[in-house]
Amino acid sequence: MTDGDKEVYITAEQAATRLKLSPRQTVRYADRITTRKAGRRLLFNAAEVDQLAEQLNIVDRPAPMPRAELVPVSEMLTHQRQQEQEIARLSYQIGRLEATITEREQRQHLLTHDLDGVRTQLTATQEERDQRRAEVERLQQRLEAAESETQRLQAEIERQRSRPWWKRLLDS
Repeated sequence: MTDGDKEVYITAEQAATRLKLSPRQTVRYADRITTRKAGRRLLFNAAEVDQLAEQLNIVDRPAPMPRAELVPVSEMLTHQRQQEQEIARLSYQIGRLEATITEREQRQHLLTHDLDGVRTQLTATQEERDQRRAEVERLQQRLEAAESETQRLQAEIERQRSRPWWKRLLDS
């Protein structure tokens, strides 16, 4: 290298990204790559990291899993309590909804049963109505026959009245 060339150094996290490794695994390759210390941080030569990436054939390698963040216990307990409260609230709502459904099913069953009773009553009432109509028609026919007979008898009475009394007496 000449004096005009400046070597570029990158952090372990940046090198890990290029190598598709975790930062901890990248530090294990420090003996193959030129490194420098900057305080407590380890810096890697960028050109050598790229060469190592080609040697390791990282194109086919999947990216590393992201590092899991640890959650403080108090936050986890608070979250768990909130989840339990939410579960209890939802369980209560489910219970209420199930009770409502059961009540509506019972009402529907009663209404269906009542509907069958109403239909039976309706059929009986219609049959009774038909019988009454037939009876009314028979009575109307009898009434018409009686009126006709009444008219005939009144005509006979009028005819008899128009005759003299002695002819009426002798004819009978």
